[in-house]
Amino acid sequence: MAIFCLKTGVAKQLQKQNEMNSSLLRRVSVPILAAIFTFLFYRQQIAINLVLIEILFLGVLHILGELDLKNKLMQALLIGTTISAIAVVFNNSNFAKTVNMVSYVLLIGLVTAPELRSFFNIFRQGVFSLFGGIWLYFDQLGQSKKERTTGRFLRILSLLGLPILIVIGFVGLYAVASPYFNQFLDSIFTVINRLFGKFLKHINLGMLLLYFLGFFIAAFNFFRVKKEAIVIDDQRYPDDLHRKKQKNGNVKMLSLKKENQVSILLFGMLNIVIFVVIALDVYWVWINFSKNNYHLKQFVHGGTYLLILSILLSVGLVLYTFSANLNFYKNNRLLKNMVYVWLVQNAVLAVAVGIRNYRYIQYFGIAHKRIGLIAFLFLTIVGLWIVFTKVKSTKTFSFMERRFLFVVYIVFVGLSLLNWDSFIASYNIRHYETVVLDLPYLQTLNNKALPALDMSQNEQKILDAQLKLVEDDTKLKLQMKYFKAHYLRKKARFLKKYPQKSGLSWNWADYRAYHQLLPNNPE
Repeated sequence: MAIFCLKTGVAKQLQKQNEMNSSLLRRVSVPILAAIFTFLFYRQQIAINLVLIEILFLGVLHILGELDLKNKLMQALLIGTTISAIAVVFNNSNFAKTVNMVSYVLLIGLVTAPELRSFFNIFRQGVFSLFGGIWLYFDQLGQSKKERTTGRFLRILSLLGLPILIVIGFVGLYAVASPYFNQFLDSIFTVINRLFGKFLKHINLGMLLLYFLGFFIAAFNFFRVKKEAIVIDDQRYPDDLHRKKQKNGNVKMLSLKKENQVSILLFGMLNIVIFVVIALDVYWVWINFSKNNYHLKQFVHGGTYLLILSILLSVGLVLYTFSANLNFYKNNRLLKNMVYVWLVQNAVLAVAVGIRNYRYIQYFGIAHKRIGLIAFLFLTIVGLWIVFTKVKSTKTFSFMERRFLFVVYIVFVGLSLLNWDSFIASYNIRHYETVVLDLPYLQTLNNKALPALDMSQNEQKILDAQLKLVEDDTKLKLQMKYFKAHYLRKKARFLKKYPQKSGLSWNWADYRAYHQLLPNNPE
């Protein structure tokens, strides 16, 4: 008995010591990693430094034992975060950076509450931790006996932070609105500058603000706040739909019978209408399409948006029809079959929208929105399949949401891997004989697209080909002239600034573009 008590006491002491060490590592990691964050990102663009800081954050989380690598969803988020970080290094697109940041918030949200299943709730938890971490850090710091005074001061300072920011915002508004108040502020700042000017000139405000940002992000990683309401909300809704029993069963059965009959009539008529729409689209757009038959932009833009809206309304109609006990009505087989046909026809309609988009690309080239539309149509077809599964297997809306958002995440991570600006520029310039070049749009593409936008060797050929495709010759010639001048300025600026960047801002896309643009480049 004495030996057992001794072992228990030693185990508790070791557990307490481990908790103390873990708490100490958390508190020490925040200011240290904030300093490293400042070093990595001060006057740098987001590139390979993003990978380095995420490795450090995740490394500390692994040491703390908070990365549950057996959790399949966490594995998926770790892989997605890693892939999107690599995409930032290779493509350095704003889209890849956004996907990586969202993926990291999702990852920390799941680390905070590993029992969560819904991407929506995981993101909610991540955002909650994002803004709650800094408060928890100062709260725990203030509870330490050795650091009670400092912690209390920092807690008070953190509580005052938001009111101070609000006051500063209103002061700025009043200064703009009232010239007298603005003069009053100028006189105050003049006095402050005389008193503290020599001291303030040695403070780097940009670096200080960046350190605060790093501190905020580090606290988000290691001092997470779990919101139980989100966990309860996530676990409240199962995958399988259950029948709700009604007190007056006979009346309810009659109601279900009528609802089933009305729904059969509704989906029967809708299937006929959508079949006619698809048949006409196949004949005129798929088989006998001619640019001369349509005002192409209006045909694609207006028609496409309306067809997308019709597909979304169709999904909503199916979900509404099978939202309650009609799922369990024994004579609903005919209705389900009609809904399956309806969903399949909507998938074909999504393909028809894709064909319209393809026709538009044939004449006006590729753009970000057209790529986005392709991704959206793919997700629409996936969504229709998930709705089909929901109706067939009697699943809940939560089942749909979890599956669909997971697919959305995978698609977005996949899209982040490609250098879209370079692809768009390369495709459109390469097809200059058949594609009307949107020169003002091409000017907005980033530096990575500069090599593909170089028209110097085929400038006259491109101009001659474009003159055959457009109606306004004068406008085209002016656009070509302006495009060339803008391109040369942009190229010169990029070639001048790129060598000045440090290794922390290195990324493959800019590196490749720079060496392709050099005068003695062998390519």
